[in-house]
Amino acid sequence: MATLNQNPHWAALRLFQSSGIVQSHYQKIHGRVLDAGKAQDIKYSISQAGNYFFAASKSDMIVKPLLIYYGCLGLARSLIMYLQGVGESHLKSSHGLRELDWRHKFSGDIKSFLSLEMKVTDGTSLELQTATANKEYMEIPILKYELAHHSRPFSINRGDLISVDTILSRLNMISVEYHEVTKQQRNSLALMGLDAFNNRHNGSGVDWSIRVDNNELQKPEYDWARALLSSLPERAYAPGVLSYQVSTSKFELDAFPPVYSGWPPGWSNPVFFLVREISSMGFPSHLSMMFLLSYALGMLARYFPSKWTGLLSGSQND
Repeated sequence: MATLNQNPHWAALRLFQSSGIVQSHYQKIHGRVLDAGKAQDIKYSISQAGNYFFAASKSDMIVKPLLIYYGCLGLARSLIMYLQGVGESHLKSSHGLRELDWRHKFSGDIKSFLSLEMKVTDGTSLELQTATANKEYMEIPILKYELAHHSRPFSINRGDLISVDTILSRLNMISVEYHEVTKQQRNSLALMGLDAFNNRHNGSGVDWSIRVDNNELQKPEYDWARALLSSLPERAYAPGVLSYQVSTSKFELDAFPPVYSGWPPGWSNPVFFLVREISSMGFPSHLSMMFLLSYALGMLARYFPSKWTGLLSGSQND
């Protein structure tokens, strides 16, 4: 799997293809012993996921999304087992999501694609939400190589409906392309870059802030962002500045403000952005959004290969 081995994240995950390393790392993080059988389950789940991603890297787009989804599913199940200290026999076999009448709703164009809905059922999606507590991890320069984290309010329940558009409109990495293709309102707002950071040690932690581009914020399409910022407590937001306190012992952040971070390909520094709350649900973690999106694209490629390839080629005038 030469292609994957060049990826630093997969290079790190390869270590977990040893049961002994899984056990020692688990004991270091959780402070208790993981039995050999459960460590084996985690090891093979990660290994299988890696093989799915390797196959996807060599495959045509007609099948690539399906292979990527099964890779994501394998990693999600590995993470659930690792966080909860259980084996695969304790996991539900269902994905935890179901397509809602896609056969009648999807006509092969962008508009119908965005409107497709997934229904939450018992399975991996809910197990992942429970195991991770919806934690969001952020790269903060002052902490060097440590990832700071916090849990943010988000609740999906059995029977909830989530559309493809709900997820895509909140992915800042594709916000420009999303707006150009769909002409729809973006539900993410990029913040200022690394040169806007200020930080100050206060003994137990770091006061850390990032500036908001007020000119961008005043655009009509970001009325949701203005409402979100104005609802934050005074310690979290002053006009033009978002503030955090980061514990340097536990690497935990204040729960507010609900900022996300990401690493665009080829960039040397992370970017930060706000995301619009999903009505009645809250703020999904990046992990949750990517799992939902991988499922949607995977099932689209699996059950509608002709319409999927048509969508990619623009045969429906897209």
